[in-house]
Amino acid sequence: MPPLRQRRRGLRRRHLVAMAIAIAVTAWLLPSAPWNAHTVTTRFDFVGHPQVYVVPADVCRIRIEAIGASGGPSGTAGTPGAGARATASFTVLPGQTLRVYVGGLGGAATGPAPGAGGWNGGGRGGRAFDRHDERPGKAGAGGGGATDVRRGGDGLEHRIIVAGGGAGGAGGGIGGPLGFGGGDGGELTGRDGLAALGSANPATGGTGGTQAAGGASGLNAPNRSATATAGTLGAGGNGASGGISGGGGGGSGLYGGGGGGSEFEWVNTQLGGGHGGGGSGFGPTGTTFRTGEWGSYGIGRATITYDRDTGVCEA
Repeated sequence: MPPLRQRRRGLRRRHLVAMAIAIAVTAWLLPSAPWNAHTVTTRFDFVGHPQVYVVPADVCRIRIEAIGASGGPSGTAGTPGAGARATASFTVLPGQTLRVYVGGLGGAATGPAPGAGGWNGGGRGGRAFDRHDERPGKAGAGGGGATDVRRGGDGLEHRIIVAGGGAGGAGGGIGGPLGFGGGDGGELTGRDGLAALGSANPATGGTGGTQAAGGASGLNAPNRSATATAGTLGAGGNGASGGISGGGGGGSGLYGGGGGGSEFEWVNTQLGGGHGGGGSGFGPTGTTFRTGEWGSYGIGRATITYDRDTGVCEA
């Protein structure tokens, strides 16, 4: 039989373990407290049409966080680009109406059929055709839609914050981590789309949108022609069609990214078309951006938050 001191030490150890388990179970059963009891947040998920937010009574300052959608899932295309995150604070008036546009995920490419552009401006992927030796064509994926909030109207000129969408990947194009191929939605400038390098006849990707213009379209291989479209205000360009590897669609943004070029033929092996470029972001001075945001599995979202203490109107 162990000495009395050892038995007491063992009983004390078992008592402490039992207390720790009881505390852990109690903490697990209790509801978690909100991270800040003074804030009120409204979340907007993708629904495919504009949503409305009416500023509550006595609220004069809000914080908006927007996340753009990514380009279409790979399918037969390369890796898409991710959307960007934009966060900023705004002075508002009680009763004011804001319109929230949450960007949609770009469509996936399936064989030679391209992916559609995501809702709210994503560019369409480029269609592909089977090669004469019966090798299957691979289409490009669609670009992701931007997420934005508008005040004073429904037009693009009424946007007060924009989180750019990611670009679609090209048919048969570069794989790898998210954003490695298709251009990510950007900060003030979207990321450029990539294409296979080291080939005698590479297609090129579309460039990212900027604060003043849409991204340029990529070029086709091997003749360096341009049949993809450039990005425009609020819309990504379409990927080039007609080759064995379609181009990726551009992501939407303040200005959209350009569509990627198509691969019409290859020398030794199929290298893939050009990926689309990402859309640019927009916001007031002090806006913070984060590019390459995967968000809700690639779908855009937005939140509007006010603080009961600091967001109320002054008397």
